[in-house]
Amino acid sequence: MRSLNQILNDDPSILSGNPVSPQKTNASLPATSSSSAISSKHRQLVDEIFLKFAVFYGHVWRSQLKDPGFIQFAKQQWCEALDRFDEAVIQKVILRYRDSEEFPPTLVQFISKCRQARDYLIPREVPSQQKITDPRIAKQMLHNLKTLLGEKSC
Repeated sequence: MRSLNQILNDDPSILSGNPVSPQKTNASLPATSSSSAISSKHRQLVDEIFLKFAVFYGHVWRSQLKDPGFIQFAKQQWCEALDRFDEAVIQKVILRYRDSEEFPPTLVQFISKCRQARDYLIPREVPSQQKITDPRIAKQMLHNLKTLLGEKSC
């Protein structure tokens, strides 16, 4: 049995619902300088995004993807743009669109949501409380607090 990625690679027009001849499908666009640097994992993620969005958004998504050459070009652009994000971030954004967005995103909107998800998922380093061990500093700080409160210093 062929995998989903094999099916999509053999006939990317399946997303649009307009199958085309294999000669048209196999025509490739010139590779960009960064295309070789994109991980195969991110290529699979973009294939997954396109397939899931075809399911989530139906004709609204598929109507944009009628030309196999455009599908390849669009996937390449999505790969290059999303290569900087971890899989967990991308998966979180896919689920967010599935659960709460009525219309499919543009690439720019998807990148923006990925940035938000990444910022949310990355644990922030909380500065540790510095212990004041010098009694002179502690006395000065206590004096400053009492002054603020309007009391006489010690």
